[in-house]
Amino acid sequence: MYIRKNSGSIIYSRVFGKILFVLLLTLIILLTACSEETSSQNSEEIASLPRLNLTNCVSSNVSAKGSLTPNKTVPLPQGFRIFVSNIYPYALSYPDNWTIRENQSAGNLKSDLIVAEYKDNSRAFMFVLSEKLDNPNTDSAAYFDSKLKELNATQKSLPIDQQGERIVADNPAYVISFNVSQPIQTQSIQITFVSQGRGWVISYSSSPDLGQKYCGQFVQILDTFALTNLSK
Repeated sequence: MYIRKNSGSIIYSRVFGKILFVLLLTLIILLTACSEETSSQNSEEIASLPRLNLTNCVSSNVSAKGSLTPNKTVPLPQGFRIFVSNIYPYALSYPDNWTIRENQSAGNLKSDLIVAEYKDNSRAFMFVLSEKLDNPNTDSAAYFDSKLKELNATQKSLPIDQQGERIVADNPAYVISFNVSQPIQTQSIQITFVSQGRGWVISYSSSPDLGQKYCGQFVQILDTFALTNLSK
C-alpha cells in the first residue's frame, strides 16, 4: 500500500516555525523566529559532541518486499509504508511510527517533513528538498563542490565533517554532518546529489538524545528512496 497526504501548504508547528533548516546546500542557515543568544555553555556542549555518521547508524534487519508506485518500484520493509510526494518526483518507505508532514513552507522553499519524534526540545526528523538546476549537465560532484564552497564562505563558524560518497537512487551522493547549538542543540546529517537536471537534499536532524535512536531507521528510509517522474 502507499499513502499520499493531502496537498497544500502546511505551516510548521510552533517550534518548527522557530527552527527552519533551509539546507539546500546553497546555504546551510539556521532560521529562528526569536533572536535570543545561545549561552557559550550550550555552544561548547554541542561542539564537544561527535557529529553523526551514517556508518554508525545501524538499521534493524527487516525483510523487504517490492511495492509498485505509479512509476517506480520502491522497497517496502516490514512495518513500513510508502509515501509518494506531491511536490517533488520521488517516493520512499518510512516506518509506521513516523509521520508525514507534506508540502511544508520554509521561506520560499517547500519540503516534505518526515517526523520520528517531536516533544518540547527533544525531536528527530528528516526532510527532502529538490530544485531544478540552471545547468542540466551538472553532476553530483560539481553540485556538491560548488555548494560546499558557498557554505564555507558564508558559514565559517560551522564545523562540517565530510563523510564521502554514497549511492542514493542509483546516483552518487555526498554526505556531510554538523552540529548546531541555537536555538536548541541539534545534530544533522545531509545527503546531496543530482539526477537528470535536479539537485536533491535529504537531511536527518535530531536533538542529541535521539540522534542514535533513529538514525538507523533514517538509513533504512534512505535505502528505499526512489525517483519517479523526473520531468516534474
